[in-house]
Amino acid sequence: MSERSCANCHTPLINKRSHAKYCSDRCRVKQWRAYREDSVHVSFRLPVAHHIDLFLAAYSVKQTVDTYLNKLVSNHLDKKHLACNQ
Repeated sequence: MSERSCANCHTPLINKRSHAKYCSDRCRVKQWRAYREDSVHVSFRLPVAHHIDLFLAAYSVKQTVDTYLNKLVSNHLDKKHLACNQ
C-alpha cells in the first residue's frame, strides 16, 4: 500500500480518513487560498439540457462540474496553443 501525503505540506496522512487530502484544516485553507489567488471566476448561462449533459459527463468521471470544465478548457487551450506554435 502506498503512503498518502498531504496535498499541501506533503506530510504522511497517518490515522486520517481514507479520502482525506490534507493533514489539517490549516493546510486545507492554505491550499484553497493559493488556488483562489491563481484563478479567475467565470460565470455563464447554459440551457438546462446542456447543464444536465455537463453534470452527467462530470459525474461519469467522478469530478465536480467546476473541475471537469476547468480540465476541459485547459486541454482545449493547450491544443490551441500547440497548433499556433507549429
